[in-house]
Amino acid sequence: MSIHLERVGQDDDALTTWKVAKLRWYLSCKSGGYLDNSNTSKKRDDEYIFPVIGGNGVMAFTKNVNITNETLAIGRVGALCGNIHHIDFDCWITDNSLFISKLREDILSYKFLAYVLEQLNLNSYSTSTAQPLITSETIKDRVISIPPLKVQQAIVRFIQVKIFEIDTLITDKEKLITLLEEKRQAVITEAVTKGLDPNVEMKDSGVDWIGKVPKHWRLKKIKYLFEIKKRVIPEENPTILSMTQRGIKIKDISKNEGQIAESYDKYQRVNVNDFVMNQMDLLTGFVDYSSIKGVTSPDYRVFTLREEKNSKEYFLYYLQMCYFRRIFYRFGQGVSKFGRWRLQTASFNEFLVPVPPVNEQVEIEKYIEMQMQEIQATIDIILKMVEKLREYRQSLIYEAVTGKIDVRDYIESE
Repeated sequence: MSIHLERVGQDDDALTTWKVAKLRWYLSCKSGGYLDNSNTSKKRDDEYIFPVIGGNGVMAFTKNVNITNETLAIGRVGALCGNIHHIDFDCWITDNSLFISKLREDILSYKFLAYVLEQLNLNSYSTSTAQPLITSETIKDRVISIPPLKVQQAIVRFIQVKIFEIDTLITDKEKLITLLEEKRQAVITEAVTKGLDPNVEMKDSGVDWIGKVPKHWRLKKIKYLFEIKKRVIPEENPTILSMTQRGIKIKDISKNEGQIAESYDKYQRVNVNDFVMNQMDLLTGFVDYSSIKGVTSPDYRVFTLREEKNSKEYFLYYLQMCYFRRIFYRFGQGVSKFGRWRLQTASFNEFLVPVPPVNEQVEIEKYIEMQMQEIQATIDIILKMVEKLREYRQSLIYEAVTGKIDVRDYIESE
């Protein structure tokens, strides 16, 4: 079937007449090839030079290739199924992806087809199995509008120019978010080590990561401020608490996601206001205090303030600073620095903490909270801008590949 589109901005019927057809008449596709991990390297070198393409793009490098011509790789299985990657280099496409093995290039260009498939959201056509899956039939059954090649080329040029402009804006805003995240950390570091009075008399703490502190502050070892708890009391249907990089969250074991224990009888109790620390992983771990009662991993460290008058928020900010500034990491021990780099109890107990008077702890806590709210509000505004830009990016691709945008300025004269 053919349709006549006025909105491509051309008066020539040869340019405004588009075909509407299933893709099966113009292409063939099949699964990539299995590649054993022993034949790959995470880093490119003189031996492993060819990219290995999976559902999320380049995932490793190998010595061999199964693709030597232009094609499209399409994520086949898992959460990334439907992802589109334009390939114009020698590579190995894995069996986690499909690829276009034949294409009527007198009818369709690979770059135009990539944009068409991207806006089709192929993931929405995945089958409901243990994990999402699309097949070659999923792709071949899609009905698309196909303009003449000259128009396809113009649409591709138009999209590339506009996407570059949009992606530049997105990158700039993401850089701004990074700067705000750094500011957030700087605000916390400054407040918990220097206080709020810029004119206060200072003294040397004798600790390099703390530097000078207000003269009237004290320095105390963690063991004098906190008491480590290890309460293992089996209970029926406990609330399971998990430590994430955003803090403590309740683990929904009914979803059977992540690491699921055979039994929670050996998990340790966590009371309200107890601190929980993932001291096993000082690279990506974190620390938080709990607002609910539950149980958590026996490998975590649970501890509580010895004096209730102290501000738990102030000390939490200090402890979290020691994670994001990699201070705890410096004192870790283990077989590997990646994954299981632990802060032993002895090192934890000897750790020095600046301790302002309680009234200053509260002032610092409130100041940081106010600053965090302001910074987060700004980040949220920028994130909404980024979301709108990404939505605009997708709508622009859709409008372009369906002939709803004037691309006359992008058609090359012969």
